[in-house]
Amino acid sequence: MKKIFLFLFLFLLLYFEPLYFLGLKLSHLWKIIFIFICIILIFKKNYFFPKFVKIYLAYGISLTVSPFFLEHNFDILIQSSKYLFFPFLFTFLLINRNYNWIDKQMFSAFVIVSFLPFYFNLLPQLGVSYELETMGFEINDALSGIFQQPHAASQALSLSVTTLILGLSKENKLPKKILFSALIVMGMFFLLKTYVRLGLILVLISLCLIFLYKTRVGVKFKLISFFVFIGIIFGTYLTNNNSTQIETYKSRLLGQSGYSVDNEVDSNSISSGRLSIWKSTLYNWLKDDEVSIIILGLSEPELIKRNKKDIGQAVFSHNEFINALAVGGLISISLFFGFFFLWWKKIKILKKKIFDIQYYKYALVIFVNIFIFNVLQGGPISLISGLFILFSLVPLYELKNNKLI
Repeated sequence: MKKIFLFLFLFLLLYFEPLYFLGLKLSHLWKIIFIFICIILIFKKNYFFPKFVKIYLAYGISLTVSPFFLEHNFDILIQSSKYLFFPFLFTFLLINRNYNWIDKQMFSAFVIVSFLPFYFNLLPQLGVSYELETMGFEINDALSGIFQQPHAASQALSLSVTTLILGLSKENKLPKKILFSALIVMGMFFLLKTYVRLGLILVLISLCLIFLYKTRVGVKFKLISFFVFIGIIFGTYLTNNNSTQIETYKSRLLGQSGYSVDNEVDSNSISSGRLSIWKSTLYNWLKDDEVSIIILGLSEPELIKRNKKDIGQAVFSHNEFINALAVGGLISISLFFGFFFLWWKKIKILKKKIFDIQYYKYALVIFVNIFIFNVLQGGPISLISGLFILFSLVPLYELKNNKLI
């Protein structure tokens, strides 16, 4: 019963995040309060951030240091503060050992089931989803669920589906196998309904890591043959089906809108304009030829303003590595790479200390998922992805608490 109330509270917390209170989004407000509580707790317990979490905290702080701070001070502080949440969440759960209390498979089920009220129109979506009708399509059934935007929804679903697939591969009890299978099918269906290609890419890469990495040659051959067969069936179905739903999805896969389905498909359209955004971002970072900007960056509000002027889109980089470079300069990009390097070292320790390869595979899948998401989208590590990072490292911290490492 206690867990049910926790999940209900989490559902409501995430659902109401897009609303405003006292001039601030609730998503900002509750996280600021949470961070202050964590600071008190950390000082009280005399606890230090793990190294890879500490460097992500430094990365978030570095984004506030900018030659344009006086011009955009409030916006810079709000944008940068989003990056501070993950370090405090991770450390808070370590201090209280709450990572043992919530099962990763149960949490994955919660993420998937949370889309049901929105699919059946029992609740309005408060976050942003793809408005397909305004993009020239005949249908408008895109989902974002309790999440503020569709890419966050697709990442949460990809992490949840992947977690359950790995759980299914290890499960021996038939009732759980049936339950996991049903949840995986439901999760993939909702993932398709987000109309975000990135989530599908993440699931596909995760499947390759789960089933092809460290498996016997014979098993690899069977699995590759199965994936190729499914790919041929899926491709044939998409090619020969002209229903409104399928035509809409094919257009979204190619990065097209309903108004551009007859236009030539090129690398920029397939990337949904990312290539032009990346080019504009790097150009704006370098064009002033000032040492202070190269080292400290433009700040996100200044970058968005310049991208709006150059390409007509008020957007950040849609690539966290490029964004770190343009927003925070050489200092921030160094810290961001440092975060992934130290996180990778944690995973290597996990491989060495834990003899079950499945634990290492899961940590590797989560690492690759977050890394690729940052390459193709970016943004601060969210509550959901932060929890999955912790879930992937639980065996390591259990060993640490038992004084084995």
